[in-house]
Amino acid sequence: MRLAPTHGFSELVFHVLAHVPLGGAGCSYDPRYRAWARAHMPEEPAQWLEQDAAVLERAWGQGRAPAAVHAWPELLESVAELQAIATVELGALPISRVRAPWVLQRLQAVGGPELELLHATLCAQAPWHASWYGRVLSVALARAADRVRPWIERAALVLPSLASTRIELAWALGSRGRSFPARIVVGAPAEWNEMEPGMSAVLALHEQAVRDGGHASYARAEWAALTRLAVRMDGARTEQVELARLHARWLASLELRPLLAELRAMGVIGHEHELALHEERERRAALLAHLHREPCGLGR
Repeated sequence: MRLAPTHGFSELVFHVLAHVPLGGAGCSYDPRYRAWARAHMPEEPAQWLEQDAAVLERAWGQGRAPAAVHAWPELLESVAELQAIATVELGALPISRVRAPWVLQRLQAVGGPELELLHATLCAQAPWHASWYGRVLSVALARAADRVRPWIERAALVLPSLASTRIELAWALGSRGRSFPARIVVGAPAEWNEMEPGMSAVLALHEQAVRDGGHASYARAEWAALTRLAVRMDGARTEQVELARLHARWLASLELRPLLAELRAMGVIGHEHELALHEERERRAALLAHLHREPCGLGR
């Protein structure tokens, strides 16, 4: 099992995207993080970021952002690599200059001024963020990893496939997780989010369950992960009881209406399932476990 702070470029991307209310499943906007970052940023970069975020929100709000945006953390592996291409427009960038050509190809296929603006925003934020990451965030993330590691070890007993996955902690992600081909990135417990260390393990478990399912459809992948993990937690041993409690609390916090509506339209769940899972948040863990075992009925 490998647990480590995420690298500076990924953290920079998450930092910028946490300022933009994109909407949709990949949105990582968080007003708490935005307020915390504003209090720690120099005035000039903070103003630039607020202005650029407002433009992107107008263009991409309500889920209009292309899916390729959410793969951006994979494009490079360091802020130094970003600074080396800062004078090159995204649309003209050769694939030889990036670490993930598939991401660049997807971004260039979409194209447009908004993607160029996001690239320019990242380049403009890079100098101060690299210094901030090196002096402050990398240290805070290393400390967070020490607190999270025992929980990840417990989580791997619930879902053994997690033991072979690289897991990274990101300061700006909060109570969110992201799955990439060679790693899972989850939010770290931080002063701005007041998240318990075990919640990072819960996020990693969910992302791993999505990966294990292998579904191409987002809705089916999420449903398979939610129900499968609920069953695993329902049968948790004594040493995983606290992890199961955190998982149930996380499930209760989720806004599932868009996903449930899509699942009902696909015929995966019925109307009564949709209502129960939306309205009975505190029972979600038990309901999801039951639906995994008996898909045709909720049980009461």
